[in-house]
This record gives sequence, structure tokens and C-alpha cells, in this order.
Amino acid sequence: MQEVLGDRQAVLARELTKKFEEFIRGSLSELTTYANEDARGEYVVLVAGKTPDALPDLSSDDDLKQAVADAVAAGNKPNDAIKMIAKQHNIKKQTVYNAYHEIN
Repeated sequence: MQEVLGDRQAVLARELTKKFEEFIRGSLSELTTYANEDARGEYVVLVAGKTPDALPDLSSDDDLKQAVADAVAAGNKPNDAIKMIAKQHNIKKQTVYNAYHEIN
């Protein structure tokens, strides 16, 4: 998980809804160390979501155009890429469309 998601915060939980339920909190790297040494039994793993800070700043039309171009290069259709970038960055779809098609 750490390789794919990065070193996000997470929780290891076991014995849920029972008298001796246990929650171990920390980063994925810290929890990996714990799991390799002391973990026994079945656990539920909860991983923190992606933070908005991890998204690049798309403040200029060139940045928006490049983000859409990258998404298209990754196999998305242009309209799908425009919708995806707009949703991810909380920007109006029309703004992203105009930047991609160089409409002022």
C-alpha cells in the first residue's frame, strides 16, 4: 500500500465490537513495522484518503491544458479528461474546456 499510496496515515483495527477491541494508529511505514513484529489475528486496515494538497496547482491556462493533455495521453477521451480535471480540482468544466481548446 505504501508504494502505491505513499506514506499516508492509517489505522489497524482488530476485535471490533468486542470487549478487547484495539486500534493502532500511525503512518503506513510505522504500521508495517508493527505488523511485521507483533501482529496476530485478523485486522481491518483503514487508510486516509488523498489530501487536496497533493494535487498540483493549476492556476494558469497552460497548466490546465497540460493536465488535460496528460490525461488524454493516459488513454482518456478529451471530454472525459476535461470533466475529470474539473472535478478533481473543483474548477468549472467550461474553464478547463476553454483552456484546453485555447478559447479566451
